[in-house]
Amino acid sequence: MVAPKPDKNKIKAEKAFKEFENSESSFGIENNLGTSKYLIEDIDKQSKERYNTGTLGWISIKKDKYFNSNTSFKDAKMDLITEMRNDAISKKVGTTVEITQLMSDVISEVGNEEFSKTAWSGFFKSTVSGIITNEKEIDSKIDTKNDEVYQYFLHYDFYVEPVTGKRDVEYLVDAKLKKNMLNEGDELEIFVTPTKDSYVYIFNLMADNNSILMFPNDYMTDNKIQARETLIIPDPSIKQYISFIVGSLPGRPITSESVYVICTKKDIPLPEQIPRIGEEIIPFSKDDNNFLSLQRWLNSIPMDERIESLNMYHISK
Repeated sequence: MVAPKPDKNKIKAEKAFKEFENSESSFGIENNLGTSKYLIEDIDKQSKERYNTGTLGWISIKKDKYFNSNTSFKDAKMDLITEMRNDAISKKVGTTVEITQLMSDVISEVGNEEFSKTAWSGFFKSTVSGIITNEKEIDSKIDTKNDEVYQYFLHYDFYVEPVTGKRDVEYLVDAKLKKNMLNEGDELEIFVTPTKDSYVYIFNLMADNNSILMFPNDYMTDNKIQARETLIIPDPSIKQYISFIVGSLPGRPITSESVYVICTKKDIPLPEQIPRIGEEIIPFSKDDNNFLSLQRWLNSIPMDERIESLNMYHISK
């Protein structure tokens, strides 16, 4: 068998990914307070009853940790809060959600290693696990042991919203791009074919941490399609009004972004504050309240009522 020639653009893209956030083997939780990395650990029956695992609500976490005196109090606190958020998620989500398999479903078109290096990886992981939507500091203490070490103690309450339900194995979506290696100025075209009647939502997740609702929009308002029907975005009949032209970030030879397709069985309108494309394009940031509203909307839909697909593309200058 003749080995295929290496794709130069692909090699450049993989190199560019090294600049992205690397979540390694842990799972990120996106919220308005930052990104937490965690490993979901198994918990016993007694702990599940104690923490009401699998149900949304408050959970109290206490933790202390020793730090080198070279570590600032601010950095130490953030490190400790990150671990506590991880604990809160683990105790409230548990292992009832098969995270690894669900992630494989979402990113079937993208390699796991490649995907884990994108700045958006934490968002997708949260869609199949849960999010922290509020937190309160209850107590904080610093005990200086000596000139080299100090102990930081924190007590926080976290409000966790776990994802519910299990995947419908017969509910699938074939979502693909006409091309996933593009040059700056090329047009992005998307094809979506679900196995069941669906309502479709499509987002462009950009490398600068902003997002755009591509569909539905002011020119294509009807987002319901029949089973096995193929939706083309943008609709060829209205290309004179709307098209999606890609661009790269300054200073990068390759910019990698994603198209995120969400299909739902029921009509579940997006939060009103999520901007859609009309006469102007209004992106929203991962760090603002619009994004948190999107995340809460998605996490409120049971797993058996939705299916998602992530399609990554690369833009060369």
